Amino acid sequence: MVIISFTGFSGTGKSTIASSISFDNNYPYISFNGIVHKIALDSNLSAYEYLEKYGISKASKNANDVILSLIRLHDKNIVIDGLYDINLAKIIRDRIDRHTIMIDISAQRYLRIMRLAQRKQLDILKAREVCAKRDSYKLSIGIRSIIKMSDVQVANDTTPLYAVQKCGMCINAMMRR
Repeated sequence: MVIISFTGFSGTGKSTIASSISFDNNYPYISFNGIVHKIALDSNLSAYEYLEKYGISKASKNANDVILSLIRLHDKNIVIDGLYDINLAKIIRDRIDRHTIMIDISAQRYLRIMRLAQRKQLDILKAREVCAKRDSYKLSIGIRSIIKMSDVQVANDTTPLYAVQKCGMCINAMMRR
């Protein structure tokens, strides 16, 4: 069994690519951001309110615990969307008895801002602000180290379909090893 995880900054297309890979291959899909949102909702807070109140470290640790529980429940390949925390990355890589494939999705900053503006229906200045805030959260929990650990780096500067195809080819090649 294989854990396929996607990392990268906001607006790179991680969720689009991860959900497509998951759907196309009928693999369970785990979303780090979805788990943080659920934990926040259980506390009657928005994700940003939760992060402001408890800090990124606590939010990340709680999400990590849920993700590790979900990994242990499934006995087939899994897709994790949003591997941001270096502690979770090390646990998955070193202590979980499964092959792991870590994929870093990147995109030029102006494309990331444009994608966020479109997805969240924001003006460009607000999208730039949201992008910077999200990036700072991810930087504080170790995303740069995870990017360095990644097995594959895919630039998503064209269309998501191209990036999905490229990721699919990389995953297939790595699973054959």
